[in-house]
Amino acid sequence: MEPAHRPAAPEAAPPLQRVGHRAGGGERRDALPAPQGAGACQSGGATRHRRATRPGRIPPDGQGPRAGTRHRWPRALGRAVDVADRIFLETTRRFAPVRLAREDVSAALTLAQVAPGKPIADLGCGYGRHLAALVEEGHAHPLGVDRSALLLEEARAQAPSAHLLRADLRALPLHAGSLAAAFCFYSSMFLGTHADAVAALREAARVLRSGGGLVLTTDNPLRLAARPRARYQEDVPGLGRIIEESEWDANGNVDLVTKTLCTPAGENLSATFSIRYYAPPRLVELACAAGLILRRLEPDAPLTEETPQLIALLEKVP
Repeated sequence: MEPAHRPAAPEAAPPLQRVGHRAGGGERRDALPAPQGAGACQSGGATRHRRATRPGRIPPDGQGPRAGTRHRWPRALGRAVDVADRIFLETTRRFAPVRLAREDVSAALTLAQVAPGKPIADLGCGYGRHLAALVEEGHAHPLGVDRSALLLEEARAQAPSAHLLRADLRALPLHAGSLAAAFCFYSSMFLGTHADAVAALREAARVLRSGGGLVLTTDNPLRLAARPRARYQEDVPGLGRIIEESEWDANGNVDLVTKTLCTPAGENLSATFSIRYYAPPRLVELACAAGLILRRLEPDAPLTEETPQLIALLEKVP
């Protein structure tokens, strides 16, 4: 979803496909557990919600409901579930085309150069659309990691042969050197604070084999900064009105995306997602600190406001 309808470069994702990450649908959100204080739930994979609250406005830090607060949804939307997880799921899967996930995975596998049968993981797998694409590419049993039980439930339906793990990206319950390659689509690893991003990168490096690659896809911060505020809305039959508002904080290179669902029953439910974006020079610094090196970055031309997203291959130092 192009949150808030920011102008996209040619061939950019179609409207409503970026999900919490102004661009792509990222699956992201809940791979990291809620940090203490301010009710933020961050993800490593999921972009996910810093807070969940009923009003459609972004509340000041510390004033939203604490993470994990649950609300009763109208019967048409099912049982009581975490508001942010449900909003992310309902507003993403309807607008994130299968074609896009396949393109994401194809590009990532080209960079990673990992053969089918090798142990790989989608960190912050969300509801599994990229896992399904990995299976189609011959990786029959990829590992999907996310913190959200709801999203993992959906991932099971999307990719039945995948192994699913509910875990925090900052503390993966995996042996060191157990993965040949890992993928993180749409900045799922960079939800929450800078310290969380660093911790998630270090953990990814720990579980990679020597020479193994971590492929990250992330939006271009220059493109987001060019239009710091944006708004998008669409009426979806059977679901209600979806409103997405994005606000770019240039000081912290953080995109705050508030997704609101106005249901047919008259309820307004909203959640705010926080995603951090790093320009290539800063990403190189973070990678080095985690024991990774930037092996390849696409596109390799200088960044401009028209550059859509970035794809980076970070390799574990032998």
